Amino acid sequence: MRGCPFDCKFCSFPAASPKWRYKSAEKIRDDWAGYAADNGTEMMYAMDSTFTIPPVRFRKLLEILPGSGIPVWEGFSRANTLNSEAVVAGLEAAHCFQIHVGFESMNDQTLKNMSKRVSVKQNLTAHELLSRSEINTYGLFIVGYPGRAPRRSRTPRTS
Repeated sequence: MRGCPFDCKFCSFPAASPKWRYKSAEKIRDDWAGYAADNGTEMMYAMDSTFTIPPVRFRKLLEILPGSGIPVWEGFSRANTLNSEAVVAGLEAAHCFQIHVGFESMNDQTLKNMSKRVSVKQNLTAHELLSRSEINTYGLFIVGYPGRAPRRSRTPRTS
């Protein structure tokens, strides 16, 4: 991909590359199959922060990657696209062994301030679904985002 369709306040993609472009599901499958066949590639790393969008392309990838001869792969996802057991099962069937999810925050107001366009509920759903799968998951967070008040300690202080 190039650019991004989102306007998250912490990200430079929209400014650096304002036009969002992405490859088709078929092009990704064919490229990956070619890398595996021609170069003996054993793992793909999709360094695309919007790999699981648009939803139509993502559904097509989950449909055509299984059985295509591609090796295991890892990539990035927004939490709101990981919204059902069928999606997570599709990732497993498509040989996704690891996924990095940009949760950014577990506070709805902070997510709104970030213009992230996801909710804590969507983050929790993605976490719950992935925790029941065989996919290794990395949660990505931004600590200390402007406007977020420090959390008060729940542990009483002793002198």
